[in-house]
Amino acid sequence: MNTLEQIRKIEEEAKLKVDALRDQAKSELVRQIAAKKEELAELEAKYIELTGKNFKGEISNNGGKRVRLNDDQRLALLATIEGIVKNAANGISSGEIVKRVNQPANLVRELLRESTNIRREGNKSSTRYYASV
Repeated sequence: MNTLEQIRKIEEEAKLKVDALRDQAKSELVRQIAAKKEELAELEAKYIELTGKNFKGEISNNGGKRVRLNDDQRLALLATIEGIVKNAANGISSGEIVKRVNQPANLVRELLRESTNIRREGNKSSTRYYASV
């Protein structure tokens, strides 16, 4: 075996060892990240329990879990939203509606789009909602 073959053999062995160490390091980091995520979830649950709010300052009545409304609850929420819009003489923004009904913004926006008793004026942040006459 000549010197050039020995060099190639040593380089190949070294490459295999480096790849094995790299894989080992990756799996170790994945385990550490998973452990930290669990720890973070526990701390976040304690924070919500202590303050009643999540990190964004939003009230968290549901412990951070997504709320799914059944059809009856959805209709009741729509009626509530329509009542709020009806009582707003100068119109109302979706953000104000969200605060009053204490429901997720995307759900409120979806119900506002579905309602035939509510009309919309303006674009984006200047959008106001009015009761249809």
